[in-house]
Amino acid sequence: MQEAYNTFNIQGVVKLALYIMGITFSIELLGALILSTQFIPKFGILKGLYFGLFHSVSAFCNAGFDLIGNFQSLTPYVGNVVVNLTIMSLIIIGGIGFAVLTEVLNYRKTRRLSLHAKVVLSATAFLIISGAIGFFLLEFSNPKTLGALDLKGKVLASLFASITPRTAGFNTISTSDMTTAGKFLTIVFMFIGASPGSTGGGIKTSTAFLLL
Repeated sequence: MQEAYNTFNIQGVVKLALYIMGITFSIELLGALILSTQFIPKFGILKGLYFGLFHSVSAFCNAGFDLIGNFQSLTPYVGNVVVNLTIMSLIIIGGIGFAVLTEVLNYRKTRRLSLHAKVVLSATAFLIISGAIGFFLLEFSNPKTLGALDLKGKVLASLFASITPRTAGFNTISTSDMTTAGKFLTIVFMFIGASPGSTGGGIKTSTAFLLL
């Protein structure tokens, strides 16, 4: 833990670990309850609750495992606002890193953010917005991805396609049917990944920011 969070002494590491565990389980449980409201009507109570919990943990951990089957991932829910916003939020929260998440949660008390937190939040926001605009423009007329969706579906799918490649692995549109430019943008986002000290991989947002 000391090495992972670049602390110079072990003081407070155990407290930080317990704090992180509490935050993690709370967020995952909340995500599971929200997702279950969408899965229960289709899969029943027990299976719906299980699907909600599984996908919540999978999204927060930037794992991308899904239980829908037949390589669909979350494509059946491409227009579902609740599923999309919940999964995207979990991916982002899990991907900014626990140190940054702690600072954000304590901001009301401290009224300050470290340079690291500012870099991570700025880079994350920039990647999400620029990526969503990029996917929206590149895939807008592609009948196999965004072309068949209404405006709301296009916006949701573009945001999701911007957030999920950074090591989460879910998809609401067919990645294999994207344009060459869309696939290339996906690869770029996969290469950058999430932020330091998070559940995601890649070279990290702060590294990409510093390189730029």
